[in-house]
Amino acid sequence: QFKSAFQDIFWPNEQICKLIPKLSSRYQLLLASNTNEAHFEKFRVTFGPVLDHFHALGTSHTLNARKPMPEFYEAVQSLTQHAPEECVFLDDLHENIVAAQKHGWHGIVYQQHEEAMQKLQSLGIQ
Repeated sequence: QFKSAFQDIFWPNEQICKLIPKLSSRYQLLLASNTNEAHFEKFRVTFGPVLDHFHALGTSHTLNARKPMPEFYEAVQSLTQHAPEECVFLDDLHENIVAAQKHGWHGIVYQQHEEAMQKLQSLGIQ
């Protein structure tokens, strides 16, 4: 009962869930998530169809580092063949965006969907 309650902290963002399949046909997508094994177990099942569109899943419990630690971004970067300046990172926490930008990634704070989509478009991502 505790594990079920502990794991039940995620809910879908329908706008993002619809966007992911569209982006995955044109871009390499990597998940960069702070999560523990128990949360990810539930997350993987709940969001399986969406996560299937990601080319790699970078989770803090498997990478042994958490956002905003530089080691986290380095570990996620190793999952792609792209240079840091070719990477775009969306996150809801400003401090994680700042750390990603220090790593050389483009960063977008995700708070309002339309604003984030405009920022993606300004980077040439459609």
